[in-house]
Amino acid sequence: MPIPKPTQLGPKDDYKLSLAMDHYRFHTAWLKVIDSKTQFYPMLEVTLRRAGESLRGTKVKVVPMPAAYANMHKDAVDSFSNPSEWPKHLIVRYRWEEEVLISVSFGLSVVSMVGVILSGYLIVSVVMSSKTKLLMFAHKVTAGGGVGFDAGSPKAE
Repeated sequence: MPIPKPTQLGPKDDYKLSLAMDHYRFHTAWLKVIDSKTQFYPMLEVTLRRAGESLRGTKVKVVPMPAAYANMHKDAVDSFSNPSEWPKHLIVRYRWEEEVLISVSFGLSVVSMVGVILSGYLIVSVVMSSKTKLLMFAHKVTAGGGVGFDAGSPKAE
């Protein structure tokens, strides 16, 4: 990202910039890019959070340029070390973070609750449809007549 030469920049002045994204919906605070005290070559690290197709938030910070990036972008490093060379080029690294809109644990809870309710309904409907048979079974067991599983065998007298 090229940054233009300011109209007045003294040796002890700071060069700051601010970024705006998504039609100015998200903007950053002022970021100090050139500082008289800093001994490293700056790089912007932009983290964009999205959910689905929409941008939910941003985070931007100025970090020292890693050696691998410095080797790949020698011209940008050289432009920062030469105070008279403008525009200076600032390396920007973008990272995406995805926010999950659907909670898996909530979905499993809902499916489990529906399963429990349907199981309870089925149990109650089976008991209600065979109510008379269950009452006859209970009456035989409590009356001492036996269950009636040995219908074909003769009774001992």
